[in-house]
Amino acid sequence: MKNFAVLWLCLMSFVVVAKDASVITFAGLSHYKAFKAQNDYSKVIEYVPQGQTVDNWTSLVGIWRYYTIDDPAQFAKSLGFQVKHQEGAALDIEYVDGNPNDVVLPMVLIEKGPNGYIAETNVWRFTKVKGKRGIVAAQYATRDYAANFAAGVTIRLDLNNIIGELKNIPIHSYY
Repeated sequence: MKNFAVLWLCLMSFVVVAKDASVITFAGLSHYKAFKAQNDYSKVIEYVPQGQTVDNWTSLVGIWRYYTIDDPAQFAKSLGFQVKHQEGAALDIEYVDGNPNDVVLPMVLIEKGPNGYIAETNVWRFTKVKGKRGIVAAQYATRDYAANFAAGVTIRLDLNNIIGELKNIPIHSYY
């Protein structure tokens, strides 16, 4: 869990977004705004299912805006490298319609938490901001909790469908 916290803090040091919808529907589930942060470098808004929090959730949608990063592919590769070196797995980036300024990065993290194990899957889409400096990102993540690893954690992610949904998000309308 410590490694995940370090990764999360690294991401938070870059964070931000625009239009603040109070509810986003993704993967057939309504997600409600649960967190918003902004600094000079970035902005983030995170959404979770009703009754859940950003500390204890089963699915999460995040909309991010990074003001000083201009290369979505390089940023995705760097994030994937970090995850691979923190006991996670990141797949290769995929270019959306062959565009190096619009990429998707799937990853999996399995962490030991205070009450057992957490398996977290994330799929990120990073794209260059049109006509401005920076990138914008959409994140979809799921979590499964288990008392012990032998009890099994479930990686609940239909990767092809999620990537398809991320590709269809009007990502530029969120900033």
